[in-house]
Amino acid sequence: MPLKRHIMIDTAASPRDKKGGDQTPKIGDHIVDVSWNATEIRQELQSAIIRLSQHCLKLAAKWACEQLIGLPDETIVKTTNVNIEYSNKNIIKMTSIELYAKSLMELGEYAHAAAVLSQPASHVTVIAPPRADLTNYGIFLRAYAMYLAGEQRQSQQQLELQQQDASSSSSRSKSSSQNKNSFLPQLCNELGKAMEADKLNAFGYYVYGLVLKERWPVKGLHSPHEVFLKSLRLFPYNWSAWLDYADLPTSSTMDEELYREFGSHVMYHFYIAHCHAVQQQAEQAIQVYDRLLFCPCSSSSRSNCKENEEDAPLFCNSPYIATKVAVAHYHLREFHLAQNCFVQLHTRNPYRLDEMD
Repeated sequence: MPLKRHIMIDTAASPRDKKGGDQTPKIGDHIVDVSWNATEIRQELQSAIIRLSQHCLKLAAKWACEQLIGLPDETIVKTTNVNIEYSNKNIIKMTSIELYAKSLMELGEYAHAAAVLSQPASHVTVIAPPRADLTNYGIFLRAYAMYLAGEQRQSQQQLELQQQDASSSSSRSKSSSQNKNSFLPQLCNELGKAMEADKLNAFGYYVYGLVLKERWPVKGLHSPHEVFLKSLRLFPYNWSAWLDYADLPTSSTMDEELYREFGSHVMYHFYIAHCHAVQQQAEQAIQVYDRLLFCPCSSSSRSNCKENEEDAPLFCNSPYIATKVAVAHYHLREFHLAQNCFVQLHTRNPYRLDEMD
């Protein structure tokens, strides 16, 4: 795939402010000094995919799978047995009721899943408080099911509003403003108490961050930035958490602290590339993606590198990175390069539709 190769990387990026703005705080420097080992990343990704799937985070699991198949093929035979054993250690032991709720989640019966993990309710439109015997996995599963049930109900209500013949634009505006996820206040209260009682795992923090993100800024609530970071510290391979954190406005101080804490982790570099792309900084995004495609050999793996070769393949087969690089070339008006990237991507993955339009 034709790519621009860069040695130094400019990591300055703008804050992710939905309303726009011209602030451009510096996120971090010296990213070029970081090296990764493909074998170690493969092990971590395989384990992460199992955990993400157990927690019904389908999009994050799919994204992790795309990075897993993006790693060099030569590492597969060497690490398969180790990876399976390593991943099996992360399988969650679920209770019978949690297994039932998870099966309902996978079928899209979100309210039903939340209900079986809750105390008996007096009405089907109400989700009662959580059962007292829930594990931290059960607390997450119930909260995530409630959140998705609210999003599902909100989408249905929006569709109904669109189909109605409103009497005036003002009444449409009023109805639209009242159409929100009705479970957010309850979830905010319950997850806040669970956090104070130290009953949330990495994924529980993630759901709490989603809820706070929808309600923020509200005085007296935890910061969604703080909660998402708690989740990422415990489990950095949840790409959905990185994307939701990227949607929040940040200061230069917060960006520097994020770099100091996560700067050496490969997921931080995916995050940086995403931020550059969102801010229409296509050239900087390509630089970071290029760094993820071909990583300078670390001292621990230099024996595997060819003589006089500085860079070793990393996510060289990733369809996600190939797509993002193609889009970046398009925004730079390098249409020939963009077309070549898309053609190669379509040849390898003819059924992949992400951003192919």
